[in-house]
Amino acid sequence: MSTDSTLDAASSVPTSAESSAEGPDRGADDLDLAVVTGTLSSDPTTTELASGSILHRYEVTARQSTSTDTVPVVWFDPSRPPALVAGDAVVVVGRVRRRFFRAGGATRSSTEVVASSVSRRASTRRAVISLEAAAVQLSG
Repeated sequence: MSTDSTLDAASSVPTSAESSAEGPDRGADDLDLAVVTGTLSSDPTTTELASGSILHRYEVTARQSTSTDTVPVVWFDPSRPPALVAGDAVVVVGRVRRRFFRAGGATRSSTEVVASSVSRRASTRRAVISLEAAAVQLSG
């Protein structure tokens, strides 16, 4: 696992020169949206980063009929994070991020969901609000 300080580094964003080299319409229809429903496999953790940001970490287990996936989720500076414990059913809305970092002299990577919201699945109102916000992103 990486140290907390590596979480401050955001994915690199292409410069305008890099973007124009790939074509003016490249990315016009791209969408990075993740919706995960499942249960927390462990209690959430909270960390204050060197930047002063507050980071909440969750491990969400999503079960399908033929497989089970555990999805790491991070949520930066949530205004009102719900009080959650292992075993709680949740809905996460966010985006997928792959970040790279150095550990033990090697470059490693981690893929996670950066949440824009995390709510109890039983909290229908909050889950609907989160999904409506995702629908707005889909419609452009």
